[in-house]
Amino acid sequence: MMSRERTFYLADRIVQELVKLKIPIRNSRLLRACIINTLTRDAKLLESIDEKIRNKILSSKKAPPEGSPSWQILYEKYFNEEISVRLKK
Repeated sequence: MMSRERTFYLADRIVQELVKLKIPIRNSRLLRACIINTLTRDAKLLESIDEKIRNKILSSKKAPPEGSPSWQILYEKYFNEEISVRLKK
């Protein structure tokens, strides 16, 4: 999970870049809060997906050692499958 400080920093940087691009912003505090909520929600989602995939790999009969090339291939495969399923919802 991303630290609170990192989340706030990224939200500030995004708002700053939008201002640099001269994109009109009515309420920068509200925008910043929305960005923080989105980053936090997405980080939690990715964390839950990661946990589900790791458990799926570990529960297989011939689980490859974590970090091995075969583990990486399985992780990417299951990750892409899970993202596809969640995007359809």
